[in-house]
Amino acid sequence: MKRKFNRVYFPALLCTIAFFSADCKKSNSAAAPPHRSVVGYWVGKFADGGATPTNGFAFLFRPNGTVRVYDDQDTASGSATEGTYALADSTVTTTYSNGGAYGPYNTVGVLNSTSTQISGSWGDGGTNYNGGIFYLNKVQ
Repeated sequence: MKRKFNRVYFPALLCTIAFFSADCKKSNSAAAPPHRSVVGYWVGKFADGGATPTNGFAFLFRPNGTVRVYDDQDTASGSATEGTYALADSTVTTTYSNGGAYGPYNTVGVLNSTSTQISGSWGDGGTNYNGGIFYLNKVQ
């Protein structure tokens, strides 16, 4: 009787073990990259050339790809310029102008992995990024 038991239940036991072990295997597929966004209000500082950033400014990134740049982090009385931005992987580029004699200005920066800081360089006149360095921290 014992021999018959082994012949009938042993294959069923093997199938059960194979089913559950296949279900527990780790996936070899890569994890989805984190969602990156710059939408919101950012404050930071910039400097000319290679100096340490001390001049304040702020960026308001809108969901529609436009950006408003405030001089001296003052949204109430500071001057503001309008422009556009693009986010590709972790690279953020902006172009903005007040329509006056200066500009257009532009920035290229790297968004950190937690989407809370951008740092890079700025310039004026198209794709010239050698005006100096900047950083921005996300406020909201």
